Amino acid sequence: LLASITSYRDTIVRNTIEKTVSNGEMLAMTQLSKNQNIVSISKHIWQSKGLKGFYPSYRATLLRNVPSAIMRFTVYEELKRRTQLPLLINGAFSSCLSSILITPIDVLKTRLATGILPQQMGVGKGIMYIAKNEGMRGLYAGIQERCLLSALFGGIGLYTFEKSKHFLTRKAFEAKHRKEQELSKTTF
Repeated sequence: LLASITSYRDTIVRNTIEKTVSNGEMLAMTQLSKNQNIVSISKHIWQSKGLKGFYPSYRATLLRNVPSAIMRFTVYEELKRRTQLPLLINGAFSSCLSSILITPIDVLKTRLATGILPQQMGVGKGIMYIAKNEGMRGLYAGIQERCLLSALFGGIGLYTFEKSKHFLTRKAFEAKHRKEQELSKTTF
């Protein structure tokens, strides 16, 4: 949760810069020039919107991150238990699947964060608005890219997690075993 809070704030500032620079358009909430840097943009967001300005779609972000993590780890652990697939494949599949299921909320979060949809719209109304005006295509915009990135990062991340856990567990066991051997030598 803490990582989500801090990284999300940085994403809002970055999205503000990207949208302004790439489109050459000015956001309604700010009057940014192409030459402004991250400090001046952050200062402007703070002065005009306060702390909430850095988290315009935070509810949607939590609604995406929490269920996605629950699904990803649940599917991953079940695949580990029931199949003989490599850890990397289990991680990639479980991450891609959770990403597919959460894509509509991710689309909504992105549109709220970038100001395409008004912040007052909220999560439920936002999903309904996208579905009504753009259909399933709008709700699942960018799904191929999300799935690919999720599979790559999720596969590598969960594989690295398992290998690190195995390494650290083995090191802890070895240290405990050495300590027990030393204690047994000193008692005799």
